[in-house]
Amino acid sequence: MSTLAVRPAPNAAQPPGPAGGLAVGPAAGLDTALRAVLAPLARLAVARGVPHAVLEALLKQALVDAADRSHADLPPHRRVS
Repeated sequence: MSTLAVRPAPNAAQPPGPAGGLAVGPAAGLDTALRAVLAPLARLAVARGVPHAVLEALLKQALVDAADRSHADLPPHRRVS
C-alpha cells in the first residue's frame, strides 16, 4: 500500500487565514498540533474516497458540538453556530 503526501513547495507562499496557518505567537504551536492530528485523518479519507464536502460537514458538526459542550450553561436561544 502506498501513501500520497501532498505538501506545498518549500518556498511556496501561504495564503492568509486558516489555510495559511496560525503562525503568530502562541497559536504557532496550535497550528502544528492541528496539522499533526488532521494529517492521518486526511490520509484515511483520501484512501477511502471520502468527499471533501463530507469531511467539511463532519468537522463543522464536531466544532458545533464542542462549542455547545463548552458553553452548556447558555440557554438554547443564545447558541448560534
